[in-house]
Amino acid sequence: MKLHTEIRIDAPIHSVWDAVVSAERFNEWTALFHEGSYFVGSWKQGDAIRFVTMGSDGKETGILSKILISDYPNHIVINHVGMIVDGVEDFTSEQAKEWTPGYEEYTLVEADDDKTLFIVDVDTPEAYFEDFKEDWRKALLKLKEICER
Repeated sequence: MKLHTEIRIDAPIHSVWDAVVSAERFNEWTALFHEGSYFVGSWKQGDAIRFVTMGSDGKETGILSKILISDYPNHIVINHVGMIVDGVEDFTSEQAKEWTPGYEEYTLVEADDDKTLFIVDVDTPEAYFEDFKEDWRKALLKLKEICER
């Protein structure tokens, strides 16, 4: 299912972009999905990126992705291609098949008076749709708070 959500942020478009892709700010606004989450890799078009958290056993768990589009400061498209379970890349398990291939798209639109409309469209398995809808709502409120400081 495609989850769509958006928020108006009282900050310039380049500031919102920076909050989305900078390591420190990313960790802050995405903590609602999983405390301690972070990314490894680059937001450059064509690059691989891992969205992970460290398990209690010290092994990474998360999702393996590729940046399909990175058009500063307006558009990012992420293709989720596999899972990372206990530090091992997984492309074939039922969990991996449930989440991949999946796309996550961020669109930033410059609005009047240095404001930005931040739009998210993300593929979400039906079983997680309602939870993710609420998680994204909270994450975008946190992103707004960060950008408006």
